[in-house]
Amino acid sequence: MIEVTNNSTNGSTVYAVDLSMAGTIRIVGADAPRFVRTMYSGSMESFDQLFGISQGMILSSQGEVIDMVGVVRTGNDECLVVTSTDNVGEVLMWLEAHAELEDDKGRIFPDLTIEDQSMKLAMMLLYGPGSAELFDELQAACEASRIFMIGCSFDEACYAVPEGPARFFIVAPNMAPEVGRFLNERLNVEVLKLDEYTQQLMEAGQVAPALQDPGYHSPAELGLEGYLRDVHDFVGARALGLE
Repeated sequence: MIEVTNNSTNGSTVYAVDLSMAGTIRIVGADAPRFVRTMYSGSMESFDQLFGISQGMILSSQGEVIDMVGVVRTGNDECLVVTSTDNVGEVLMWLEAHAELEDDKGRIFPDLTIEDQSMKLAMMLLYGPGSAELFDELQAACEASRIFMIGCSFDEACYAVPEGPARFFIVAPNMAPEVGRFLNERLNVEVLKLDEYTQQLMEAGQVAPALQDPGYHSPAELGLEGYLRDVHDFVGARALGLE
């Protein structure tokens, strides 16, 4: 059980959102970094450090947005792709299809495994001015209770965060109730439902309304050109005229 050693009533409001309903795809193998670079439009700088996180898009070969995703480096040859709840199946099929591509020498990505981990991990997002301090408390409490937790940082507001800084973390599902108890006992924590969180994103201009449409759109139509990295070596770049 997590020990609650400090329950201060001071400090700014921290928003907590359970993202466990989001899609989660695990990519592992020696070819995982190269595969992610090929399939993902966002910055790859986070892959220089363990538990680095990046945001970007999975694009079709026509340069249309399949989904906005987050990519977390969870090992030297391993990462998690966090998708929207509705699009995990489409993203998974798109990645699996490209994982099987071959040239005259055989599979292009021979050392690669893709697994759907949706609903198998408990994921939480903390954001707001006091989120960094609260996360440090939670991390220390988890370490003391021998609860394994992966944590990643957002220093500023971004696509998935209405207000920075923010901390995204993952724990085993059986430990989620303990983490929830820890957060609920903090008087400065406001737990948001997924629709409340989405509404905050919309109000902050962090979500392009067209992403809610069932059709496909180009990054320019959605105002998401900032999630295209400068090195245009990803699927969809040629169709966008970036190569």
